[in-house]
Amino acid sequence: MIGYSFKEVFSRNRIASLYRQGFGGPAVSGPSLSHKPDPPNAKASGYMRLSEREGVRHGISKVKNLFGTPLMKILESLKILPLFALLPASTAASMTVDAAIARGDLREVERQLADDPELASQGAHPRLPPLHQAILRKQTDIALALIAADADVNALDSSQRTPVHLAVERNLPELIPALAEAGAKLSTLDSVGWSPLHWAAAKDQLDVAEALIAAGADVHKQTARGGTILHEAASTGSEAMVRLCLAQGVDPNVVASDGGTALEVAKAFENEAGIRWLTPINWVPRFDDAPVPPELSVAIKAALPVDAIVPITQPRRILVLSATSGFRHKSIPTGKEALVRMGEATGAYTAVVSDSPANFERDVLQTFDAVVLLNTTQDFFMPRQREKDQFTDVEWARLQVRHDRLVDNLIAYVRGGGGLVGIHSATDSCYGHADFGQTIGGYFDGHPWTSKSRVTIVVEDPVHAINQPVFGEVVDFELVEEIYQFAEEPYSRERLRILLALDPERSDPPKRVPKRDDGDYPVAWVQSVGEGRVFYTSLGHNHHIYTDPILLKHFLAGIQFACGDLDANTTPSGR
Repeated sequence: MIGYSFKEVFSRNRIASLYRQGFGGPAVSGPSLSHKPDPPNAKASGYMRLSEREGVRHGISKVKNLFGTPLMKILESLKILPLFALLPASTAASMTVDAAIARGDLREVERQLADDPELASQGAHPRLPPLHQAILRKQTDIALALIAADADVNALDSSQRTPVHLAVERNLPELIPALAEAGAKLSTLDSVGWSPLHWAAAKDQLDVAEALIAAGADVHKQTARGGTILHEAASTGSEAMVRLCLAQGVDPNVVASDGGTALEVAKAFENEAGIRWLTPINWVPRFDDAPVPPELSVAIKAALPVDAIVPITQPRRILVLSATSGFRHKSIPTGKEALVRMGEATGAYTAVVSDSPANFERDVLQTFDAVVLLNTTQDFFMPRQREKDQFTDVEWARLQVRHDRLVDNLIAYVRGGGGLVGIHSATDSCYGHADFGQTIGGYFDGHPWTSKSRVTIVVEDPVHAINQPVFGEVVDFELVEEIYQFAEEPYSRERLRILLALDPERSDPPKRVPKRDDGDYPVAWVQSVGEGRVFYTSLGHNHHIYTDPILLKHFLAGIQFACGDLDANTTPSGR
């Protein structure tokens, strides 16, 4: 009876009205209901008419459970006690469950559920299921009991609110994991057009928001008017809530249907924290690289393949990023020129060479078939650590949040079907971002073989679709190059298909003691990540790598695989 006043509950007409609205029995009216004959469809409807004597006894028992003995006299004086004789057994029981919830009686709720588990989802209130009632009353233990009894965790109340919405309304983050585990949809829109996470952001409920995100709520879900959770946080949220939204990769540039961005919302509400964190950052990576010497340009041209590895079926567009905040390889300009000219020579792709963070916004990434990380290092959208004193603490923190968001965008892009190519120090990047390590395939852990080492590379999988067109019958080859070793995690042959590997026995002695006990030094691999494709090669430190005809074809095959033109097996080598 939640939502009705004392007077309403004990009004003869109100009870009759509720009964007519569908408490399980036939359409009825008036106080003399016990004398009406059975309706023709009584059995079909589940309605059970008891004899007048047995009916009154049954009704009295239910009324005692529902209201307690002291109120019996009130019902009797109103001459509506016989009404309860007409209630179907399940309806009367559900009213008892509602009453037990109203009293906060966990033991009685558990007893009722043990007798009839269906009561977990079927209360007496026509528009407020038992789980909704328990959550609204902040009765966490009863709510958990109802969830354990398979209550409908996606049921809607009259405002189209789910139990998750109500857990947010009552600030009960401890219920979110249980609801999620039971199959609750975490991002349903209510009648206002908001998801639970929008409400949490607007109410500045950081614990609730974190619980929803941890349980898998869609941080990019938009309201019926196109607003993000960042729009709501910008209105009334604290700095912590705004930062949480940004850290989850929510795009601050989204424009809601009313024409406003999150920043404009923050300004309208005079939310200083929102304004401070949402004002655009103007810093972008810039590098003063030496130009490619003319003799290297000539060598690149001579080494370029004439044809694509596989026929071109549609135009392809790739983004080449070489931003760094750690060590910067002198060969980066050489690699850029080689990749651009190889696309032009073969027609396999058009390369866009840019270090602009704007290219890693979600909508812009979708305009590329693959992204090439050419010798990126560390957090590549951040300034170098030695430049930190040029920024305030807030500015530096905002730059880090932006970096993490853009890397999240890249990972989402790959999982959604995009391609990723990593060259050489791409694995020396984003150590604080575990998903990046999983996506690229491993993390750099030193180079025992330096740039002047002569090494032997084994073609581990000669018939593989990426290797065979490049190396043909060649099973191994020598070159002078810096060779990486990879950290124990996340690198694994159980996740990656290894294409090339170092043969340490036929290579120069390492300049540093290797860290790996298993002697596993992969050089190139592929893997599937979600719907996307990833190719990585650690070759690319020295300038002459980009003037080698075979190795340019090696890069080309990887790029065409990442773009989706070259179909190749990604079954992990360890399987």
